[in-house]
Amino acid sequence: MKKVYLIATVIALITGLATFFIFRSVSGKKTTDEMADVVVAAEEIKENTPITADMLEVVKKPLAEAKPGFLSRIEDVEGSYAMYTIPKGEQVVRASILKPSPIGGPDQNKGKLSLELSPGEYALSVPVTLIDAVSYYPREYDYVDVYLVEKVHPNDIGQTDVNGSVYEADDMKTSLLLEGVRILRVSNYQQEDLSAANGTKITSYTEVTLRLNKEQVLKLASAMNQGTIKLALTAFGENEGETTTAPPTTAPPATEETSEAA
Repeated sequence: MKKVYLIATVIALITGLATFFIFRSVSGKKTTDEMADVVVAAEEIKENTPITADMLEVVKKPLAEAKPGFLSRIEDVEGSYAMYTIPKGEQVVRASILKPSPIGGPDQNKGKLSLELSPGEYALSVPVTLIDAVSYYPREYDYVDVYLVEKVHPNDIGQTDVNGSVYEADDMKTSLLLEGVRILRVSNYQQEDLSAANGTKITSYTEVTLRLNKEQVLKLASAMNQGTIKLALTAFGENEGETTTAPPTTAPPATEETSEAA
């Protein structure tokens, strides 16, 4: 009799274990078989390429195979830029794209300033001081005129400036370099990042970054080695709509010069 009870107990244990493993297998299979819509690259998408709808497709994948941050709709990706080259068939995830923010908006383009430049435009940073930068009143997206203050050249000695003063050997000369250029950033990326992290406002800076065309870059980069760059803030709205994508087709304005004591 004891032998019969022992056999029955063993059979019951085996049946219970079998039931447990079958249940776990079925439950696991259900999770594995759950499907999700996943956006993938329909073709290779090169780094920094603007992504259009025809570069993408939506495929069904087991949820377990979907990468963290996967996207399910093409409209969530369209209009973004590829942060790195995405091979054909690769899942497009949030970390692989960058969607431009409205100009001046929060989290402005994650620091990717190139997204705010049109073809033919360049960003150039200029060192400034409190006085050079109009007491730090100019802010992002203001427009400024740019001046160069330098020692008079030998061939300028004896000539007169616009005020009628005669240049002498120790005088300083101020020349208008550029008119109506847009400020893209004040301060630098590190300071911006710290300011955002601490929730503080940048109230002083030692550099500004300007939007220029190639001709203006060459002119300003050369001038920075000749003397001191000064900014003059222009009236709000005076330069809205101006573009720097091509050099001017007309002759540049006459150079304005003034004489300052050394």
